[in-house]
Amino acid sequence: MFGYVLLGAALCLVYWMRDMLLDILVLVKIALGGTTSIRRISAKSRLLMYVLETAFLDSTSLVEVEALLRSAMTTDPGVDIAAIQDTLLSYKSIVLYRDRIDGSLRGMAVLDEMPREFRGQDIVQMRSGLWVVQREYRGGVLPYIFYLSRFLAAFIRHPGKPIYFLVKLFSYKTYLVAMRSSSEAYPRYDQETPAFEQALMDEYGYASETPQRQYNDKTGVLESTAVRLEEHAAPITDDELCDPHIAYFADKNPKWSEGHCLVTVLKITPNSLLRILWRIVQRKTSVPKKRRMNQHVPRNLKLLKMISVTDFLGKSSQDVGDVPESKGVSTVGDEALFDKYL
Repeated sequence: MFGYVLLGAALCLVYWMRDMLLDILVLVKIALGGTTSIRRISAKSRLLMYVLETAFLDSTSLVEVEALLRSAMTTDPGVDIAAIQDTLLSYKSIVLYRDRIDGSLRGMAVLDEMPREFRGQDIVQMRSGLWVVQREYRGGVLPYIFYLSRFLAAFIRHPGKPIYFLVKLFSYKTYLVAMRSSSEAYPRYDQETPAFEQALMDEYGYASETPQRQYNDKTGVLESTAVRLEEHAAPITDDELCDPHIAYFADKNPKWSEGHCLVTVLKITPNSLLRILWRIVQRKTSVPKKRRMNQHVPRNLKLLKMISVTDFLGKSSQDVGDVPESKGVSTVGDEALFDKYL
């Protein structure tokens, strides 16, 4: 067990050092007058993770969070920022994912941890909610690293106690993550839900009720009348229904697009940690997908580095039309030229 903890900690340290060293290398190359080929960075690789207690969120941060949530779901007009604040503050921690280039908020999640007794057994109950990552930023490893670190910390703080992770899932994407992260995640199509886990989910479902949300213990779904997902958030196609996990989710929670949540529980074991660690390795070593966000370069952008006339005429006159005038700092009106030299 201790070996798993050390291995996970070492891999997380290597990951963070890799990013830091890469950033330093880019800055050194530019400072020495060189150029860098980092022109197109996949959006999922541009995220930075910030973890803090929800008590430290101020009014400005809450406005940002509200805007992010409303970009992914449609809420009833009666659900205002005060209601969102109440939901956030019911959790202890929040993770914010920001774009490292412009600092904009692109994703978030909230998490809580509570040792307790349930049906005569000492357990650690963890719960998470409000999982939102904008579409073009999905597919990275930061969410996996965040939850892996929190699960490892729970194992260290509460040795010998079983850990149960409870979530309310809007979309099949997060349901798939849950199923792939633990062999003891319920409900699932290929196993019956054990009585202990079912009772834990029912208790959590009833505790999550509000005037706009009612828990149905027959289906395990938290039915909502105030929130629904936007059409672009996580649509289910016919091809995706071929996956038995996705088909089960759609059958179990047919009104997911209307904001109904499937209450799900994962028992976190050492095997779960290895599964999450393997997912991190897979995503870090996989071939990048075509879906990328190119950095938008405005026209008439003033370059920080002067392009010599000789270099410009020798290498670029055949690619770019007229040569712009040089007035100390070049002003280039063609994105292709900027892309070539930056």
